[in-house]
Amino acid sequence: DSIDALFTALKELRPITFDKVARELPDSVPGDRARLALSTGVLLADGLLAVSAEKQSRLDDIGRLLLRHAKGLGVSDHITRHNKSILEKAASKDWNGIRAELIGTQRDVEKAMMALKDEEIAHLVALGGWTRGLEIAAGGRVCAQLGLCSFAGRGWWPACQ
Repeated sequence: DSIDALFTALKELRPITFDKVARELPDSVPGDRARLALSTGVLLADGLLAVSAEKQSRLDDIGRLLLRHAKGLGVSDHITRHNKSILEKAASKDWNGIRAELIGTQRDVEKAMMALKDEEIAHLVALGGWTRGLEIAAGGRVCAQLGLCSFAGRGWWPACQ
């Protein structure tokens, strides 16, 4: 699973300075499905960062946003179960359990998208996660430096918002 590989990479990069690579979470959900899929992947990577840094309060915010994103993608049933478990595990600081739930979340979203014959959207979720993971691994703001923030118009890349 791609998210599992990202977890492994983040673990090898410790210590990661959370404040250097954290970003403001969006207030709204993108209306466009492609941007919504990218943003979902970015949020999953932000969740991995929060787990790596053991930031419980950040997971609460990311969980709420992921539910809103999943609803927009039509896969909220697949996220709700994982989200509840993530929040329960965060309350007890079960970081390995949270990691397993995030991996399961990505897997279930991708399966649901494939079942809906929405392969392109599933790939965009993965792309969003990998690109945000690259940015985290490189110490932040790489996407801005590579021009992703201005590509195809202002606000195209979710990690830049």
